[in-house]
Amino acid sequence: MSIVAPSPATLSTAEVQRILQHPIDGPCSLCRVLPNGDGKHSGCWLCPAPEYGTILFRRLDASKHFLRTPPAIAFEAAVLVGVLELVVWVVVVDRETNTVFLATPDAFCDEGFEVERGHGFQLALPLGCWHEIRVEQE
Repeated sequence: MSIVAPSPATLSTAEVQRILQHPIDGPCSLCRVLPNGDGKHSGCWLCPAPEYGTILFRRLDASKHFLRTPPAIAFEAAVLVGVLELVVWVVVVDRETNTVFLATPDAFCDEGFEVERGHGFQLALPLGCWHEIRVEQE
């Protein structure tokens, strides 16, 4: 019997906080850090969520890392392509606003686009395709 993760749009803020509790500040002991194309830490990690499946996480500062035109969040293609079929959600945590952005791998397949702007080949997903949840700091 396979586990089916709910759509990010159906999750309450409290449920997101519970699911993300341990890895929101960085990888935990159960997480696997993903290298980029150069073998360095990509800023992404895979974390098991027993009730749903594996989640791809990334923490960043939106002012530095979000695409402005068009507004989107991009990942190094070498990191993303190999794990999209393994994860139930892609989660980005903006450290500046403590906002969590959730998307499904299908969203990248359906709405994602390729971009190359001097930082290597990337896959991006428009901001309108992400479900945003503001997480209160404790």
